[in-house]
Amino acid sequence: DDDDHDADDATEIIALDFPGHGLSGHKSPDGPPQLLAEYAYYVVEFFDAVGWGSPFEESTTSTAGTSTAARDKVIVIGHSMGAGVAVVLGASFPEWCASLVLLEGAGPLARNADDAPRHVRAACRRRIR
Repeated sequence: DDDDHDADDATEIIALDFPGHGLSGHKSPDGPPQLLAEYAYYVVEFFDAVGWGSPFEESTTSTAGTSTAARDKVIVIGHSMGAGVAVVLGASFPEWCASLVLLEGAGPLARNADDAPRHVRAACRRRIR
């Protein structure tokens, strides 16, 4: 019933279209390969662009000009390759992810699984600043 809807309980659903997939511009076949960590960066970049802030500071002003403090965590849903990206994102930025929903996907393969989130987090930090 619409009358029972509380604005505070509104859920926002956002579907990202990664470069080279869906309706986004496709990359040149001779371009660099896209790794799951690169796609995780696109999610971090998106969060910053829409004003959800940077995961690297308690309170920050995003490039969109929106000041954020402790934002609610998000539920990340990933299908196929997106499930792998969700795993990388959730492991690298647990302060952003309340939970993961993984559909028909596999996680990233790494030589040292415990070390992968630290490397992704550091790479995103270098690029987002």
